[in-house]
Amino acid sequence: MNKALPSDTVKVSNPLAIYSFAAIISLLLSGWIAYREILINPDAICYLQSAAVIGAGGLRKAMNLCAQAQWPFYSVLIFSLGMLTHLPLLVSAYIWDALFTALSVVTFIAIVRQLGGGRRVLWLAAFVILMAHQFNSIRQYLIRDHGFLAFYLLSLNLLLRYVATPRWTYAFGWGLSLLFATLFRIEGAVFLVLLPWLCWFLPSFTAWQRVKGFLQLNIISLAAGLAVFGWLIFHPEISLASLGRMQDLVFQLFHAGGMVWQRFQISANAFAHSVLAPESMADAGLVFSLSVIMWYVVRVLTNLSLICSGLVIYAL
Repeated sequence: MNKALPSDTVKVSNPLAIYSFAAIISLLLSGWIAYREILINPDAICYLQSAAVIGAGGLRKAMNLCAQAQWPFYSVLIFSLGMLTHLPLLVSAYIWDALFTALSVVTFIAIVRQLGGGRRVLWLAAFVILMAHQFNSIRQYLIRDHGFLAFYLLSLNLLLRYVATPRWTYAFGWGLSLLFATLFRIEGAVFLVLLPWLCWFLPSFTAWQRVKGFLQLNIISLAAGLAVFGWLIFHPEISLASLGRMQDLVFQLFHAGGMVWQRFQISANAFAHSVLAPESMADAGLVFSLSVIMWYVVRVLTNLSLICSGLVIYAL
């Protein structure tokens, strides 16, 4: 006879109260921080100006206004909400950021639930994400990262659901959420292209499930690629250079390996001549690699805090 699982390992059947509490607290925190904020960050000036230009001069003119506006979805959202509600663009931007941050909080808790967290663990997860210093320190900034992080976390939650129960709905939702993340930051396209390859390494999947999973997770990428390709065919006057950072994305996808290796060689050479003694220059590549790894570990510990890092190590 099977033993009953401890209460903290049983999936919570109705976590709505936890989600609602965390979302409300997050919205209140964002509202309080926005109310206290006197000066806005420099990037916010670009987004607000481009949102204003969209209504007056169109999207193309807004994209050429400043560097951050070349990826214009965030500015379009600010302009659209301001137009619908007649609120100032600054208020519209704070509303969007508050909603995206609340979505990040709820999705973080949902990921913990998907990994098997019980009710007590979910309450602890809510406390961790709401009190996380690095997470809260960017609430005051009007930046695209809020939207990117929200949809990136949503994609992780859907990917975990797909691995547990392979369904078209989860695969489609995963691709769609990363597509929205890409509209905020170009890095989302990298995850959209690379993460489906994980299907080939899942030990719980059969050979057919790996093939099927790879195809299902790529359905949004293929559809988006065909849509852009078809649009460019019917609009030959439009080039990749005019599509914001799309040209950078295409270049990096085809030349990422060479760029990384070239940058590594340049950095290792500079490290050898500026840091190492002459007798150690032969091992510059190894020493530089170890230094980068240690720097990454320190950054992770700094961002998570020592307490949360200890909890992660304990969980592993």
